[in-house]
Amino acid sequence: MKEGASIMMRCNWTLKETELLIEYYPHRSTKEVAFITGKSISQCYAKAFALQLHKTPEYLATEASGRLKHSRVESQFSQGHTPWNKGMKGLDIGGKETQFKKGHVPHNHKSVASERIDEDGYTYIKIADPRKWVLKHRYIYEQEHGTLEPHMIVTFRDKNISNFEIDNLEAITKVENMQRNTITKYPQPIRETIKTLNKLWHAIKSKT
Repeated sequence: MKEGASIMMRCNWTLKETELLIEYYPHRSTKEVAFITGKSISQCYAKAFALQLHKTPEYLATEASGRLKHSRVESQFSQGHTPWNKGMKGLDIGGKETQFKKGHVPHNHKSVASERIDEDGYTYIKIADPRKWVLKHRYIYEQEHGTLEPHMIVTFRDKNISNFEIDNLEAITKVENMQRNTITKYPQPIRETIKTLNKLWHAIKSKT
């Protein structure tokens, strides 16, 4: 190992800790989530990134997020400040030849319903202008079954990410997806036992 190199310690999360993260991370400060889960702030950020968790727009619009405070400070001018463009109204500095006319559509514009494939092979579909793209398989599933909660994802039953048949799409939680990816290292009998226990746990939870 090179001098000065550091060793990153693996942080193991229990199922309960992961559920707490999923429940509280989107709408609470990461400092609070760290206290609730018993993890460090950096560990919470790393786990949230792995689970594709994001803060909700409602939380980001609050004082607790810190964004409002920073945006106000950064946008305030000190007393006596002279705007950089004072006296420049109507000034012609050229460049009109290269400016886009109103209504101009760039040559690389993609129309609604266009598709693109990312570096991992997943297909995205454009559902609105100017640049609103969503995962095609999630979009197809939601058109059939309704909008999913943020903690839900859509997977492919046959593992073929190009098979968009509705019967091949399955909605599961991010925790379940993590468990599936974790149990693949075990022999088939153990994997089946874990799946059965998970189904039993969900059945019990739905009745409590």
